Amino acid sequence: MAERWRIIPKVIRLGSATTEDVPDDRLRFYRDLVAEVHPGTVSAEPSQTIYLSFEQLRSAWQVYDRLIADVSASEDPVEGTLVLVDFTLSPHELIIQTVAAYTGKALGTLLLTNPGLEVLVLMPAMGTGLQQAFRDIVGTDHPGHIVIQYGDGSRVRVSAGQVDDEPIQPPDPEYAEQLQRLNQPISDRLGGKILRRLGHYKFGTSEKYCTRYFFDASYAMQEVSQLTKDIVLEEQNGSSGPLMIVSHQAHSPWLVEVGAEVAQRLGIRHFPVSAGDDLANLPTSGDALLMLDVVNTGRTTEALIGRLGARGLVVRPTIIAVFIDRERLGPARDSFQMVVDRRAYRVRGVAGPIARRKTERTRCDQCLAKSLPADPLADRPGIRSYDMWEMLLTHEWVPEKYGPGDPDQSSPGPPRFSLVPDFKRMFEEYGDWIAYKLDEMLEATRIGGAGVEEAVYVCPAEPAMNTLTDQLKARRGARPVAVKIPRRILWAAERDDFSEVDRHTEMGWGRQLSLLAERDSYAVAIIDEFNGSNTTALSMLKILRRFGITALAYLPVINRNPGSALRLAGGPEVPIRPLYEIPSPRLSVLDAADAAGGR
Repeated sequence: MAERWRIIPKVIRLGSATTEDVPDDRLRFYRDLVAEVHPGTVSAEPSQTIYLSFEQLRSAWQVYDRLIADVSASEDPVEGTLVLVDFTLSPHELIIQTVAAYTGKALGTLLLTNPGLEVLVLMPAMGTGLQQAFRDIVGTDHPGHIVIQYGDGSRVRVSAGQVDDEPIQPPDPEYAEQLQRLNQPISDRLGGKILRRLGHYKFGTSEKYCTRYFFDASYAMQEVSQLTKDIVLEEQNGSSGPLMIVSHQAHSPWLVEVGAEVAQRLGIRHFPVSAGDDLANLPTSGDALLMLDVVNTGRTTEALIGRLGARGLVVRPTIIAVFIDRERLGPARDSFQMVVDRRAYRVRGVAGPIARRKTERTRCDQCLAKSLPADPLADRPGIRSYDMWEMLLTHEWVPEKYGPGDPDQSSPGPPRFSLVPDFKRMFEEYGDWIAYKLDEMLEATRIGGAGVEEAVYVCPAEPAMNTLTDQLKARRGARPVAVKIPRRILWAAERDDFSEVDRHTEMGWGRQLSLLAERDSYAVAIIDEFNGSNTTALSMLKILRRFGITALAYLPVINRNPGSALRLAGGPEVPIRPLYEIPSPRLSVLDAADAAGGR
């Protein structure tokens, strides 16, 4: 049995005009998918898409040649080779009979010429002629098979000697959601990965103003690089001489990587500069395309244009800014004009316009309290009191709807709060920042851990937590996985009733936990909007233990039970790592034993 697997991706874009690089997050998706079926180390080779233009679709024979090209099974006995054919980037209506037939023929040919090869096909929907074409070319006496996974997550095995496909996995909503996120337009993916840091920061180079927000695209470098490359390519085509990229960043080190990536792809030079640089490393002639992390007033941009001109460079009339302040844009959506030394320039934004909440420092509560603007790159785990209370008080508070105790209050457990923050609305507005803080806290907790590839968050299936886990996934390209346990299951677990848990081991959240129990390469963390008395956290711990899973940490956004210990009888203590703590009046009605072991 193979100990490691090598994926050869064949990503098909029907109706596309040319090939593209397969993004890293898509390769990660493939690795995770294959790892579910084949235990061991999984790698995915860098690849480009296989394209067929609308004209080529008329014959579609090219898909056969491109599928069988550069495929060979590994000669290493402990390494398996899997060809992964992905049609999910193509509209289902374009997967016409000829395309499906040539694909089936190619896959059959691969199995005949490469014994031991595995094949996985990702299809957006059912209803193609791929299976019949595969069986026709292989023959009924061949032992080989291919696996097809459809857009709803269901999976079938297509064997040469069987007339009908064999279902091997029911629909999987988690897979369908991940695929939908992965395939959304690049601009939509970009918006989900932009992080709006909440804090107290300087407003550019100004000593007069400060701001509540700092915008960070470090998690969206791939999307920013792709959109930036398109703009640079336009300028490269319109440049009469050699073009270079000059990137300027003050608090955005990720922009250096973006500039280097774009320059490497287009075969041009890149020169990063920072505030205060003397530009001595730059050439003294040539066309320079200026790229900045953020444009606020435009004064820094004007100064850079002057300095680059004095160096002997010609600054191209298009200037790229990842972020542009909404006040500077005016009525425009993504660009504005500026004139420097009687020459017009167009500043084009990559991400959407930003609003930074600029305040005069003489009127800023934090500045008046002698709290100086912070370095956005010197962040610490947790959330400051000033920031947390701004989020908590943004919306009207609501009665506590979810919590310990049965819904009919026949076994009410600890009393619920009369009013709690509206966490759903809070997560809708600030969820990107809170999600980042949860990831940051988990990372700080698991320092020194070995073999941890990614996080799995376990939480109650409630509206607020659905919103928060959506934010967690958006920033990491549909990862991490969220396991959402229904409240009725948690209520039953309070009474040590696991009858329904045992009935769900092969479906939904239960299947997620069953599969998770088979591996130890994940950091499992419990999350919740707030912890009042440990009861809900203990219920989740009980369910995890039922599946043989150990939680690395409990990460409530707010902990209202400071100093308590979280452990099951005979089990290890699970660290409680909240983003913020507030002592709870609920504990005044509990005895010491309940406080030590409850929600």
